[in-house]
Amino acid sequence: MIDIPRAFTYVFDDPQWVSKLVMVAIVTFGSAILTPVLIGLVGFAILFGYQLELIRNIRRGERYPLPAWDDFGRFLNMGINPVIAWVAYNVPNLVISLVIGLIGFTAGDGLLSGGLISLAFCCFVPLLILYNLAIQPVYTLGLGRYAEEPRLNVFFEFSSLIRLVRSRTDALIQWLLGAVIAAIVLGLVNAIPCLGWIVGTALTIPIFGHLSGQYITVVLGQGQMKRKNM
Repeated sequence: MIDIPRAFTYVFDDPQWVSKLVMVAIVTFGSAILTPVLIGLVGFAILFGYQLELIRNIRRGERYPLPAWDDFGRFLNMGINPVIAWVAYNVPNLVISLVIGLIGFTAGDGLLSGGLISLAFCCFVPLLILYNLAIQPVYTLGLGRYAEEPRLNVFFEFSSLIRLVRSRTDALIQWLLGAVIAAIVLGLVNAIPCLGWIVGTALTIPIFGHLSGQYITVVLGQGQMKRKNM
């Protein structure tokens, strides 16, 4: 069973929670700012690697699962393949967004333009919602598999991953519920100017990462979660 409240509280049990969260916020903001010049992608790879280590710690049953920021190079190496897989998973999102944008650009102004854009939204947005609901658990369990077997291919073994998703629909529902609650809570926090943005950014990966770690542990078990130099 997934303990949703625990995902919001475990961080504050850690004696080093302040320094760890500050680093999460700094790396996240830095990555977002530098993304237009592509350097930010390095930061996002580090964040993906950090989340992967958090998931591993949860599966190992570590008392303080939030990792220390003691090896940026290791987090970077761990996070490169998950970032590549995430980009590949999101190609349909990009394509459909470009199609909607192209329709709006070519249609011009006026009633016809508005009608075409509305029609595109009505047709494509429900498909995007369904697609993203489908890929989230598949990608998350791919992370769990990758933590045990660091191969890029594990993210694309769809038949195996889908069977895993379907094997524990109870855990899937709990995880999705937790994700919705987390999104609402973090949305409210981010609605607070300045301080809320910092706090929300610092807590996003720890909260969602913990929920994912619990979901992976329920579906895959603890596995052979030994510390690896990747």
